[in-house]
Formats: sequence, structure tokens, C-alpha cells
Amino acid sequence: MELRAVIEGLRRLKRPCRVHLVSDSQYTVYGITRWLPGWKRRAWHRREGRSLKPVRNADLWKQIDELLARHHVTCEHVEAHAGHPENERCDELAVLAARRAVEEDAPDDLDPLTDGSEEARCSDAGSTTRRASRRPSS
Repeated sequence: MELRAVIEGLRRLKRPCRVHLVSDSQYTVYGITRWLPGWKRRAWHRREGRSLKPVRNADLWKQIDELLARHHVTCEHVEAHAGHPENERCDELAVLAARRAVEEDAPDDLDPLTDGSEEARCSDAGSTTRRASRRPSS
């Protein structure tokens, strides 16, 4: 859910922008700021001990990588449910959307409660993208 929010937010920008992404997802922030270059060097594989394993959500990360090339993106990690106003609002919106999807019997790919991923089971969908000078996430 978090990665899709980043993709959708960056896609909506009509021209190259400065974006500052605020997220309570370390996975997203670290993915963008630390791990992405290594994943690309290793053909979308990550190190696990001495072996290489495919990057999880590689299809989404590849989309993010393309979008990052268009914009100047910085990231900031904030603690979840710690009172950050925009992060709290995003969390509210994500919870509402998830409830609506369940109520409307949305297809599994749109229902964050049925895809089985840890990210979907958590209420960790609080990513904010601001416009002042735009921010992205990972």
C-alpha cells in the first residue's frame, strides 16, 4: 500500500518537481534512500546471508525508480501514530479506503486486507507527499 501511494503521488506530478516524502514506513524510506541502488546493481536482487534473493515487490520498486529519475526526491521517516498531522491524516484515509474496499467486496488486488502481505495487514499506510517543494518516499 505504501509503495503504491508513492507511485500514485509521483505519477500525478505534471512536471519535474522537488518532493519531500514523509512516511512512517522504514521499508519505503530505506528502499528509496539506501537499498535501491544496490538492488539495481544486483539485477533486482537483495543479499540474504551469502546468497541473493529476488527483491520483494520488484515491479513496484521499478516503477518508483523510473519516477525518481524525473523528480528530486528526499525522504523523511516519522514514527507511526506519533502525532505528525499529515501522517495521521494519511493513516485515517488509508483506513477508510480499506474499510470501503472490504464493504464493497473489492477484488483481492484492491483489498489490502486480503493480499496476505505484512504491509497490507499493518495500518502502515501513512505516507505524505507535500507540494511546497514536493517530497517522495521509498
